[in-house]
Amino acid sequence: MIRRPRSTPAPRRAALAIAAGLALVACADEPELQRWRGAHLEYGHEPELTPCAGTRSHMDQVIPFYAAQLGLDPASFDTITYAWLGDASWNELAPPNYRTFSGFAEGSRTIARGPRTVHELVHAIVNQRTGGSGLTLFKEGIAVALEEEWDVDGFRYEPVDPRPQLGLPASELNYTIAGAFAAYLLTRGGAERYLTLLERTREDTDRRRLDAVFDELYGAPVDAVVDDYLGAHACPEGAAPIPLPPSCMAPERPWADPGRRWALARLLSCDDDDAVGGVSHGENRDDAPLVTSATIVIDDPGDYRLRLVGDGAYLGLVRCGGCPFLRRDASLPRAGELELELEAGPHALTIYADPEVESEVIVTLERD
Repeated sequence: MIRRPRSTPAPRRAALAIAAGLALVACADEPELQRWRGAHLEYGHEPELTPCAGTRSHMDQVIPFYAAQLGLDPASFDTITYAWLGDASWNELAPPNYRTFSGFAEGSRTIARGPRTVHELVHAIVNQRTGGSGLTLFKEGIAVALEEEWDVDGFRYEPVDPRPQLGLPASELNYTIAGAFAAYLLTRGGAERYLTLLERTREDTDRRRLDAVFDELYGAPVDAVVDDYLGAHACPEGAAPIPLPPSCMAPERPWADPGRRWALARLLSCDDDDAVGGVSHGENRDDAPLVTSATIVIDDPGDYRLRLVGDGAYLGLVRCGGCPFLRRDASLPRAGELELELEAGPHALTIYADPEVESEVIVTLERD
């Protein structure tokens, strides 16, 4: 069984990452790992876990991709490490009240129950600048805004009032709401202001102090900024071209019939060089589907038909750039077709499949 696109619970995924300051090792040392060193990341996994062929290099490339969006220099970072653990080691290593979570990060060190939990890498990258400072809503929000998640209705962002989330711990936070508001702040004010927001807030920052920080950074207190966010119907003037998820790193695939028909037909395997994911075991194994992405450039905005053929696969399509908090991303939870309206510009298409079997898929995008 592979993980299907999901509806969004509240709190989302019961909390993926824990605030900085949590000791990563509770009562046990990290288990023996098979390690790989890239240009930016040291990736480790337990011997019984098998990353797909492209997983380690993909996770390595994610670091400069995110760093560029945030205006940070990856050459200045401490070595970032990622450890993919099986259920037994996770349950031994994680503090008891965090064992149902999917991963956590402290400083430059990340530990996860899946092979490609980029959410935790975002924390490790941001920590290089902020040292883990920030209100939980904003720390988790930026990690959600930059990651790649889908649910059955195609929502990656959802404009809902974030103020009730202020002051909540990670275990009670609605991550979708946090990610949507973070996406808005990143687009409206850019990365430097957002990172400064993290630096100038803490878990116990009160509303008066937060209003002062918002007034300085965004020109208005929290209530006014949230009202603008909830009432937004167009990209703000001078909007920053972020956040971008990892699928937007994928190489462009040309149209079969320019502007009319785009097609991809292939046999997906965990051994493919561009396959990201891994073969896992135990209760959490469905958190590791194989994924592969391609960039499609839309020159002519308008109505299109997206079609997927292939058992056990699903896909998502996201606009790379623009204002993500204003739109619904497209997804097909199973073989079938979907009519959708696309803006001009680059879009990233991601296919999800079972890493333990070869999957034959055909994807087409046609102009209506």
